[in-house]
This record gives sequence, C-alpha cells and structure tokens, in this order.
Amino acid sequence: MVDTSAVKMAAIFYLILLATLVFAERNGDGPGTLSNKNIKLKAGLPEHFWWIFVGSRFVELGWDSTALVDLKPDEIKLTAFYYNESISYKYASVPFSYMRLTLNGLTPNTTYLVLLEAFQTGKEVFAHLSAVTTAAKGSGGHSLGFTLLSVISGLLLLSWQ
Repeated sequence: MVDTSAVKMAAIFYLILLATLVFAERNGDGPGTLSNKNIKLKAGLPEHFWWIFVGSRFVELGWDSTALVDLKPDEIKLTAFYYNESISYKYASVPFSYMRLTLNGLTPNTTYLVLLEAFQTGKEVFAHLSAVTTAAKGSGGHSLGFTLLSVISGLLLLSWQ
C-alpha cells in the first residue's frame, strides 16, 4: 500500500505557498487582484457554477444564469494563478448572458488557484477562490463527472486537515 500522506501534505503546502505569494506579490495591480480581497480558498466551485470541461490546456466554466439573476451581474471573469519562479496568471471574461467561459493557454497537469468574479457595471458583486488541476498532456481531459469527483476529493482534503 502506498503512503499518500506525503503527497497530500505537499499538495496542501503548494496551495498555501501559491496563495501566499499571490496575495503578497500582486500589490493591487492588474486583473484578478487578490491582495485587496478578503477571500478564503474553498474546495470546488460555488453553487450554480460547474466545470464543463477541464482539459490539459484550457478549462471551460458554466453557470446557471437564472439562479444567479439576483446578483444582477453583467460580466463573469475567471483568473488562473500559477507559481513557477514568479507569479503568472491567465484570465478571460465574458458577458454574463453567455453562460460559458473558456480560459485558454494553461499548462498541462498543473494546479492553479482560480478566482471567479462577477461584475455589475464594473463593480465586483461576487468573488470565489478555489483550485483546479489541468489534465495531463495527451489525456482527453475531464468533464462534469470528473468535476463532481474533484469536488468530493477537495472536500475530503479540507476535512482531512
């Protein structure tokens, strides 16, 4: 039997390190800024959001616009942060009515901190911070079934702490 406790600890350490570096280095500049937000890392996506597809080079996010109508957002933005000698990030935004956002240019088999934001006329009305791991290079990616498994494993990881 393989001891996975070291792997779990390494994953937790990586996410804590990444979150710390993102909060410390962004200094309020650029898109998806975390340094001026009072936000905690959570397992999985918030209610009414889901990963349509998690590939090796992109992720696709979906949402239920009817259930989120009370927020009155007009734009959804997704920023993926990654640490590799320095903080780098990719982001994309779309009108809320699209109900689908694709974030391209990601690195295969990499864990990203993802900041999901909703805006109403340029003002943030919602923010959520979680993590997602892209599929390995050459794999077919992961669909909604994988997303459910990821959420469950993320909750187990958080409860394990």
